[in-house]
Amino acid sequence: MADATFKFRLQRVLEYREMEEKWAKDHFLEKQAARFEAESELAEIDRTRKAYLGMGAGDLTQRRELEIRLQKLDDCERAQRLLIYTLQEEEDEARAIWLDKRQEKSVMEKLRERAHEEFKVLIEKQEQQALDEFATQRRVAA
Repeated sequence: MADATFKFRLQRVLEYREMEEKWAKDHFLEKQAARFEAESELAEIDRTRKAYLGMGAGDLTQRRELEIRLQKLDDCERAQRLLIYTLQEEEDEARAIWLDKRQEKSVMEKLRERAHEEFKVLIEKQEQQALDEFATQRRVAA
């Protein structure tokens, strides 16, 4: 009986939960990367604003052009901040889904571990019964 191998009856479910967890994690990482990219673009808007302000304006025309550029940057900044807010919400939602999927996978792994432990106990009992039977037969034969 020692050659018996453990087969988890819910192995396919466990494998599917592992795939779901991986998909959810990948989705979360994509959302996080999108937010990082948006934050990087916001930082670039800030660098551009500082560069414009550092150039200064010599005459009235240059001053007006600078004002227009700065207003456009303000509009871009507001839009970028709104985008970041939206991306952060999506990232939070994706993270919650990933954590749920990870928990579901963990439950299945614990079930597998418990079933494997029960299997080992059963095998040990069967081996002990076989040894007891062998010992009994030797005594009877002697």
